Amino acid sequence: MKEMVTDRFISVQAVADMLSCTEHHVYDLIRDGRLQAIKIGQRALRISWNSLQDFIATAHVDPEDYLAP
Repeated sequence: MKEMVTDRFISVQAVADMLSCTEHHVYDLIRDGRLQAIKIGQRALRISWNSLQDFIATAHVDPEDYLAP
């Protein structure tokens, strides 16, 4: 029996909108291995929803570290 897929895949543009950043930055995150993506056709990429959620969870900063004088 095949394993059921429990992940969704979303466009680079949608991820950029969600993170309030540029598509170029999203491509950099993919290139750096911080986001997982799959290739659709010749050029289109889709980002794993689970990967995006993991990225967000680990990208949180401690305000004291970030804003310390």
